Amino acid sequence: GRTNADPSYTTPAYPAGAYHSSTWVVNNVLYLYGGMALGPSCFGYLNDMWSFDGTKWTWLTGTQCGTKTSASPLPGKRYGALGLTVNNVMYLFGGTNDATYYNDMWTSPQPTVGVRSLRAPLFLEEGL
Repeated sequence: GRTNADPSYTTPAYPAGAYHSSTWVVNNVLYLYGGMALGPSCFGYLNDMWSFDGTKWTWLTGTQCGTKTSASPLPGKRYGALGLTVNNVMYLFGGTNDATYYNDMWTSPQPTVGVRSLRAPLFLEEGL
């Protein structure tokens, strides 16, 4: 496949087809993270983050099928993670890549602001 070093590479106009992705809605914008892609042009575990404003998809961060990456800290590639929104703050918990079953917690007010890792027990102790 082409990489972001390849001058012919362009960012896809929409996320790869995947299952067990995590989703959130914040301020009427849908956010999509990760999942497991099984398509011919994209196969494997994902950690890409996209937004959909009702009209178009926008890639925000993460790896797009191993071709374009972001320098921001991200949860590992996974599918089946719980995505939850509380007071317009996004939380991501757990998931798997079939080799590891995660129990980590990530949070962000919006993906463009950045994400930070929370220990799951800290999250539970705070009663959120």
